[in-house]
Amino acid sequence: MKTYNPQDWYWVVGGTQVYSSKAGDYIAPTDATYQEWRADGTVPTNITNADELAEVLANVSVRPANADVLDRYKGAQANKLTMEVVAKVLFNHENRIRQASGQQTITAAQFITGLKAML
Repeated sequence: MKTYNPQDWYWVVGGTQVYSSKAGDYIAPTDATYQEWRADGTVPTNITNADELAEVLANVSVRPANADVLDRYKGAQANKLTMEVVAKVLFNHENRIRQASGQQTITAAQFITGLKAML
């Protein structure tokens, strides 16, 4: 059995289509490389749909070649980056407001703790 490697992994999408991260596209279930990969008992990951696949790939920055999955991947990447940028901007603004009102600024750890408290 192989150790999970998102750069060279297979997912069964929606119970029917096989996606290869190495190929960046869907492949036939009879593909020789796929069958060889499975020969040691390694099992592909089952995933519900292309949106979930794109999110998994976006989280590990494995860019797909398939146009549909790529579009979904870009959306997932944009959401992730937006949230990262927004958090940085909010942290910056929090400290600017604190400075302007004569309060002590907070650390990133304190900001994270505050965010967690809101969830």
